[in-house]
Amino acid sequence: MKCPVCQQEMSVWKVDTSHNSKTGKQYDRMLYHCAQDDTWAKTEIPKSSKTIPNVVAAQ
Repeated sequence: MKCPVCQQEMSVWKVDTSHNSKTGKQYDRMLYHCAQDDTWAKTEIPKSSKTIPNVVAAQ
């Protein structure tokens, strides 16, 4: 991600997972920092919903 002030590439400062407690959705969150301008930016991208297949135990 480019810094909106100096247009240089910002470094990734932190990567984690966030969630919305009302909907239960999870997000990949990245926090960026530009040391030159002390500018911060955050992105939160929804995680794709993966369906777990039903597994039937053998009898």
